Amino acid sequence: MKDEDKNKETLIAELKALRQKIGASEQKYIEIMAYMTEGIYLIRVDDGIIVYTNPAFEKVFGYDHDELLGKHVSIMDVPKGQNVEKNFTDIIPLLNHTDTWKGEIQNIKKDGTIIWCYAYVSAFDHPEHGRVLATMQIDITERRMLEAQLRHTQKMEAISVLAGGIAHEFNNLLTPMMGYAEMLMENKTPQDPDQKYLKPIFLAGNRASRLIRQMQMYGQKSTMNKISLSMDRLVDDTINLLLTTIPPNISIKKDIEPDLYQVHGIADEIHQVLLNLCINASQAMPDGGELTICLKNTEYLSLSDSQEQLHEGHFIVMSVKDEGSGMDPMTKEKIFDPFFTTREVGKGTGLGLSVVWGIVEQHQGHIVVESEQGKGSTFHVYLPAVTDRLSVFSDQVDHMFSGTERILLIDDEQMVTNMTSSMLEEYGYTVKDFLDSKNALAWFTENPYEIDLIITDYGMPEMNGKQFIQKIKEIRPELPAILMTGYNEFGANEDIQSWGLEEMVHKPIKLQDFRVVVRAVLDKRVRLNG
Repeated sequence: MKDEDKNKETLIAELKALRQKIGASEQKYIEIMAYMTEGIYLIRVDDGIIVYTNPAFEKVFGYDHDELLGKHVSIMDVPKGQNVEKNFTDIIPLLNHTDTWKGEIQNIKKDGTIIWCYAYVSAFDHPEHGRVLATMQIDITERRMLEAQLRHTQKMEAISVLAGGIAHEFNNLLTPMMGYAEMLMENKTPQDPDQKYLKPIFLAGNRASRLIRQMQMYGQKSTMNKISLSMDRLVDDTINLLLTTIPPNISIKKDIEPDLYQVHGIADEIHQVLLNLCINASQAMPDGGELTICLKNTEYLSLSDSQEQLHEGHFIVMSVKDEGSGMDPMTKEKIFDPFFTTREVGKGTGLGLSVVWGIVEQHQGHIVVESEQGKGSTFHVYLPAVTDRLSVFSDQVDHMFSGTERILLIDDEQMVTNMTSSMLEEYGYTVKDFLDSKNALAWFTENPYEIDLIITDYGMPEMNGKQFIQKIKEIRPELPAILMTGYNEFGANEDIQSWGLEEMVHKPIKLQDFRVVVRAVLDKRVRLNG
């Protein structure tokens, strides 16, 4: 038993003993309660009037003795409409059938702060006030908050694992659908009547792919390289896109501090954060209004409610403010949950803000939300800053996509293997494909110099892609390898390269991107060996 529980049980036992002695020594009882560290008060059952409070109770609730004495117990009830679960007045009728009650209730302090308390209530007959409830309350607000945070974290982790598994299966299905559609589109003229059927298939696949990518972004590490980003330029790009998508009755205001730090991050993902927040803000203003985007430097990260300093450092604060209807506390608590939405069925997936949360977590950032019903909402995104102005680097890729090299392809999904082989052979490559890594390794062991490039899936039975590459490298360490995956759980690129990989391609594979990667890896091998 924890010390807290032991103390609680001890106090309850003391209260029971005191109740039994009330008739013989009321003054002694009152003196003992005055020295107790837990809040104690007495209430008349007939009218709910408070007839005694001890100093500890007055301290917890912020009242002076005279402000409570003679008042109805409802003075501490949380007002209706604030999502209260149980007020103290709700439990008074229960004491008609029993002499004791214990449980957790919500109260409100003099300053308006809502707190959770563990209450132990004991009924007895008082010589002066008649039937009385003696109540001991222990403030457990902090414990409740920690429990809620733990439950939220566990829920997020479980949903993340589920989303990753679903995404993997959908990516395997989308790969042949999009791949074949894209190859057919390339082999037909723009005027071909089949284009009007093929293009919608490919666009629908792209839309499904983006939705899956959002699921994967939530709570999972990114495998893309981080670079030094100029946030003001990113905001300008996002505004240009927003002007074509949000209603004309919403105006966009920009407030950017000069000499901003840069952010070490992934441009597409931070762009996604800003875009999702802005779209969310615009939807909160169906009748129009002003949407404000702010950027500023700061040297510390703080929580808006308490201004509690979490840790010092250099940060960019990206704020998105709307003039919408705002949120009540319960809605505010759930907004980052996946699939939670206040919009009508069919008008939102509920993934937008959960994606924002996941991306910001990946960037070691933090989100603070300020919202009040009727007064709009502001989302403050804190991103760790780069103060040394690192230069932005990008690889230039040779645009000669075709080749005659020999490629060993392994994927346990027949449809994916067939489509990928066709895609590579379309550009002149010779492909040897397998549906399992064990047979592929056996063949390679007999023919180690018949191959110029390995392309392998990650999630395969018996031997996954990482294990397969390691076996291959034991035979030919210099042989380049590309990993295909429908998952998104890998670490940074340098971790993947430590496996002996040159590149990683995410499913669903897109022809334009895939052929560039294959050609670039092969050309890099030629340059290194040449």
